[in-house]
Amino acid sequence: MLAAGRDRRLVRALMISYGVRIEPVTAGDAEWAARRRRSGEGLSLADRLCLALAERLDTEVFTADTAWATAGRVRQIGWETAE
Repeated sequence: MLAAGRDRRLVRALMISYGVRIEPVTAGDAEWAARRRRSGEGLSLADRLCLALAERLDTEVFTADTAWATAGRVRQIGWETAE
């Protein structure tokens, strides 16, 4: 956002207007993410924190990143190819 020269307040206002909630990372989220670190699995700390938040909020996670697989709360999204 900042690298693209966007106004932080405007971006935040737009996100809120779409119903996006901004949630803090808790110590519990960080511990959950740390316990699930596996070498070579392809999930970054940010990925694992997102999954921890979904667990805490008891909700689904939507991603196009195939490294997240499809287990549990994860729902894969993507573009369907036209034939």
